[in-house]
Amino acid sequence: MKNGIKGYVAGILTCIMLVGVVFASNPQVREIFFGVQVSVNGEVQTFDDDMQPFIMDGRTFLPVRGIADALGVDVDFDADANMVLLNSEIEIIVKTAADYLNSHNQSDLDYVIALTRAMGMELTITADGNVLIYTYTFIEQVDVFDDSLLDVMLRPTAENIVLPDMSDFGVRNPAVRYVYLNADGTLLAEIEFSL
Repeated sequence: MKNGIKGYVAGILTCIMLVGVVFASNPQVREIFFGVQVSVNGEVQTFDDDMQPFIMDGRTFLPVRGIADALGVDVDFDADANMVLLNSEIEIIVKTAADYLNSHNQSDLDYVIALTRAMGMELTITADGNVLIYTYTFIEQVDVFDDSLLDVMLRPTAENIVLPDMSDFGVRNPAVRYVYLNADGTLLAEIEFSL
């Protein structure tokens, strides 16, 4: 009986020593977390059970096929090179100041033009690339034009309304230019603002 207990204790000690040797030979313990959710463009993605994302040792691992499908990217595998190939055609739409101008309701523009006319000026709104141009032409010739307050008067509208609106619309590096002409077409002042 004593030998049986000794054998039992010896067996337990041997197992403990073997486990200790195994852990000592590979001291790196890996932390793996499953249940990671992935959102692409605000939409939570679901994956097959064999393609679940996980985090191991602080790094997130995602299934290439599932992510590529969610992004609309073609996936292929080159076995000779042992390489995953991701291919996409990205269409970039560049919006111009003219696109921005054309997106506005004509009756709104007519209202602004009528107000300007009531102040003694004709207004034309044009565009050149990313620049929206407001050209004010005095209906009657003016002898004196003080442009010292233009910056103070126009900057808040340009920087707080027009430029952010153009940027939100999709115009890259938007700018707005204000041009003041006398009735004979002589340039009185020109000022431009950009983001």
